[in-house]
Amino acid sequence: MTTPNKPSSIAVYRKVLRWSAILAIAVAVIGSLVAGLLVGMNGVWSALVASAIGFGFAGVTVVILIIAVQLDTIYFFATILFGWLLKFVLFMVVLWFVRDQAWIHPVALWACLVAALIGTLVVDVLCVLRARMPYVSDRARDQP
Repeated sequence: MTTPNKPSSIAVYRKVLRWSAILAIAVAVIGSLVAGLLVGMNGVWSALVASAIGFGFAGVTVVILIIAVQLDTIYFFATILFGWLLKFVLFMVVLWFVRDQAWIHPVALWACLVAALIGTLVVDVLCVLRARMPYVSDRARDQP
């Protein structure tokens, strides 16, 4: 028995994950420098937390897509729905925990989080636009 080929979209998702990690590092470094100069050590911690939240949000999405794309249609949608709910709950819990911490500067956190999220959207769009994907579905090609 032969193993089925992996969907061609996994390469695109891995590229998105790689570039999202690079973006998170850039937001952490640049955000820490700018926020550290403007508001001190609380700004540095806020930039690092925002970068981690931004990468966590993007990373969970990509990992869930890599898992889901290999499943049957009903499990694909169930995995995506569960992943979205998981992300939403985790995002709310992290923000609830972070909001009242003394070592967080709210404006620096917000600015770096917005930069990370907009950057993630740009990464997603560029990776998908530059992807070389077949016009025919992988599933349609695998069937006899």
